Amino acid sequence: MKHSLKSTASAAALYLVLAILAVVALFPLFYIILASFRTDEEIFRYALPFSVNTLFPVEWTLENYVESTPQPKKH
Repeated sequence: MKHSLKSTASAAALYLVLAILAVVALFPLFYIILASFRTDEEIFRYALPFSVNTLFPVEWTLENYVESTPQPKKH
């Protein structure tokens, strides 16, 4: 019985470490995606100190996507 309890505890610890590493690895991607929905001014205004406004846009905008998408030429 002790052997299975020990293997269960070590498996739980392994999964905990893997979950922490996954969060650390995916956080920059999460931040970049959310930052794409804010203006440049807002990104720099809420950079420091770290808060909820650092992660989530105060005013959501699609301006960055409009600027990066080719616009049709008007004749």
